[in-house]
Amino acid sequence: MLSRREKLLVHPWEERRFKDHRSKVISALPIIDASPPPERPHVALKLKKQQREDERRVRLENENFALLQRLGAIMKTKRLDNSWTTPMPQ
Repeated sequence: MLSRREKLLVHPWEERRFKDHRSKVISALPIIDASPPPERPHVALKLKKQQREDERRVRLENENFALLQRLGAIMKTKRLDNSWTTPMPQ
């Protein structure tokens, strides 16, 4: 049971504080950030690995070209004559 003083002075303030508190609770947002971290392209893309792959590809292309030139030279200079001067054996 409330006294007259509490009814007139204390109760309205307590009611107002409670309503203010309830409105704050209702409008509260979560504080914890559960979203994934921002993507960092410099971490996902390995530039050094890409550079090594490019260097390896260039080296392989150069070696293949040199091999092709050597095979071409062999085919030109050390070629056997495959023409038959006599009839082919049967």
